[in-house]
Amino acid sequence: MSRTPSKVHDFRDACSRQVDAVIEHPLVRAVTLTGSGPADRAVARKAGEMLKKTVLELGGSDPYLVLEDADLELARRDREANRRQISSDNTVLLIPG
Repeated sequence: MSRTPSKVHDFRDACSRQVDAVIEHPLVRAVTLTGSGPADRAVARKAGEMLKKTVLELGGSDPYLVLEDADLELARRDREANRRQISSDNTVLLIPG
């Protein structure tokens, strides 16, 4: 594993046979996985064992709920900003009417 400057994200693709070694590496401080099935269980197990910060994006989509007293323009801007930052998009937008 190559060394990167402090506070820099280093994105790696790893096959299932490499998961333990990558997560155990002392320079790895957090783990993010986009996937599902056996990979998510392997990453969750090892990251939990090593007490590493972990984000698992397991697919699917979550509804975006806007309550009656919400600022609708702010909610729209927030949804648009977050949609560009993560690969899962909210496909259900619930607005009371």
